[in-house]
Amino acid sequence: MGLDMYLKVSYHLSDWSHDKESDKSRMYRDLVSKLGAPTTDRVPSLTVNVNCVYWRRANAIHKWFVDTLANGVDECQPIYVTKENLHTLVSLCEQVLADPTRAEELLPTTSGFFFGGTAYDEWYMEDIKHTKESLDRVISETNDTVGFEYVASW
Repeated sequence: MGLDMYLKVSYHLSDWSHDKESDKSRMYRDLVSKLGAPTTDRVPSLTVNVNCVYWRRANAIHKWFVDTLANGVDECQPIYVTKENLHTLVSLCEQVLADPTRAEELLPTTSGFFFGGTAYDEWYMEDIKHTKESLDRVISETNDTVGFEYVASW
């Protein structure tokens, strides 16, 4: 048991196209076929959610998502995230990495059931580094048509 955290990216795929041989249409048909998903001509679409970042007990990052994007409500609910939100979190991580004495001010830790340690130590800094590197990759590899969702469980 512990605080398991995921950032998911959602891709909307559709066969709603004048070009039935487009990459998106082919991908849609391939997935529907492999999943055995029901479709109709009226709703030829599906949404694919992919876990793109995983954290374990990175409670400062969890606290940021909950406090910033969920009004402090922490009930393991999915939290909608924009690309702009990801840029903001990357910026905070960069500031902490540049000046670790600001960690408590910028990305404070929080305690909780199986949330891990609250010290600003090497484990904390590894979480911050992992977050920055992972989000940089996600930001650069996704376009503006995708959606993001943060989910945690413990």
